[in-house]
Amino acid sequence: MSYLDQPRLCFAGRFQADPSTVNNDPTHFNNATFQPNFQQPGPGATNGWWNPRGTGGWRFYGCTVTAVDFEGGVADPVIGAAVSDADDRVSAKIVDLDPLQQGVSEIWGFQVRLVGVDNKELLRGDYRVAAFSDMWGRGAGSSAGDTSAGAFWQSVLENVVWGDVSCSPFLTALRAATQQDRLSIKFNVDGYNMSSNDPEFTTGRVVGAIGPYFEGEPAWFTIGRHLVPSAPIVNYMTCIVDSVRGRVVADFGNALQTTIPGGPVNPIGTLSLAIGASTPTPLGDLTYTDPDWYGKRAGIQEFPVGPAELAALESNSLVLLQSQAGGPPNVLLTENPGGWYLRADCFVFRLNPGESAEVELRVSKYGKPLAGADILLGFTNGQIDNSSFLINAPADALQFPASVTTDALGRAVFRLTASNPGSPRNYLDGQVYGVGYGLKAANVGLLTPNPSDFVSVLVWTETDFPPEPTWWQHVQPVLQQYQNLYPRMGNIVHLGEYDSVVANLPALQAVFTMDRHNPNYMPATRDLSGSKLAMILAWMKSKGPDGKPLLGVQPANS
Repeated sequence: MSYLDQPRLCFAGRFQADPSTVNNDPTHFNNATFQPNFQQPGPGATNGWWNPRGTGGWRFYGCTVTAVDFEGGVADPVIGAAVSDADDRVSAKIVDLDPLQQGVSEIWGFQVRLVGVDNKELLRGDYRVAAFSDMWGRGAGSSAGDTSAGAFWQSVLENVVWGDVSCSPFLTALRAATQQDRLSIKFNVDGYNMSSNDPEFTTGRVVGAIGPYFEGEPAWFTIGRHLVPSAPIVNYMTCIVDSVRGRVVADFGNALQTTIPGGPVNPIGTLSLAIGASTPTPLGDLTYTDPDWYGKRAGIQEFPVGPAELAALESNSLVLLQSQAGGPPNVLLTENPGGWYLRADCFVFRLNPGESAEVELRVSKYGKPLAGADILLGFTNGQIDNSSFLINAPADALQFPASVTTDALGRAVFRLTASNPGSPRNYLDGQVYGVGYGLKAANVGLLTPNPSDFVSVLVWTETDFPPEPTWWQHVQPVLQQYQNLYPRMGNIVHLGEYDSVVANLPALQAVFTMDRHNPNYMPATRDLSGSKLAMILAWMKSKGPDGKPLLGVQPANS
């Protein structure tokens, strides 16, 4: 079960993403050539880009429950409740994997709370780290970069703690339906404001849904029916077939363009969901032109289906049709021929040499798990920027099998194992890799592969350090890079200056040793290798003749 199942809650409001953009440019990582103007805002890809003093913060604000769907109906006291983040710690952090892979930004340290109109907490849960997916140019006719973009995050809320929900039949039903103290959550973002002189700077629109979670389900996507665009005015989307309730539940939340970034859905005529493209069986029209269709229900619409339609769905594709006067409808979205779908659950990894991680793939056919499917694995550039540095090299620093086969549940698990890549990118730590996957039966009729569907991996360099590292020889070059890239830190501590670091040593030791999921963890970017972290912590504990950490000899060019 997932956010598309019932009981389902929808919410809408605003989000803030406040990244530091100095690190958007790989050349800014070079301490030897770093210039002060790189910490100043500039148009486009100049100076420090559009938000050089960003905090890295991520948060919801002004979000409220807009609708509920459950067997008890569509009215419930929870409507109007606030959907907010943590009230007892700093904001979550939005984190890129690497300057060459900024298309899988993750949210770390996020907590989601539901607070009633009486200010009593109804539930809270920890958001499992997840990356956004399916980014596209959602604002019709706009070319304003991230401002015109749309994307979504999907994950689970873990360790859910419930308040007194006896006043809400919906929340009582949701609590009974879900498993493992988890909930499924997905939210779409668009209309991001990049104008620094605007009060809404670094904010955008968010709409989303929360539903039940069942053990064994993927955390980062929904096993269902996945539609692929055949026209640039629409985007990838997911449906589920609820045979018990006799419904197809379709999520158009990130699939339709808007008239302007963050504006109403762009009217492109009559759209209908149907079964089959050549002789379609209509299931119903989208009501997407209704003013509150998107804001109230997050673009999720249900279509009734009877026994005949349910039988047809077993072996026929779902399609989205656009009516044409005097002619057959245009097919805007359709499932892959044969109903095939392949997707990795978690698709972003950070590995130190000697570490490994498991990647879980799922294969389905017309929404049902497919056993015995052979999957080929190999390196891919994917959406990783390889214009300035060679990626996926050295190849032997990331090991994985050439193929895997799904089990009875349509699952296939393979292991990524990292070794030391050396320093192929000089001042950029480690190397970034893309791991692609595809069905061995290459001619199963796959249409446009979703460019988001590959695995991104950062393998850090293993750096050797002496037992007693010193400031000038070992620590300062590392911390100076952070000082360069995140100038907002200078309001608290100047990481490139020995006296400032030593004066703040207890606080720095605390944040460097926190759990990585803690929003106070240092660095907020989660891009410090294990060997460099160990070196910094060893230096912090060292003692010179003056009782302070070892200073060493200052290089002549410092």
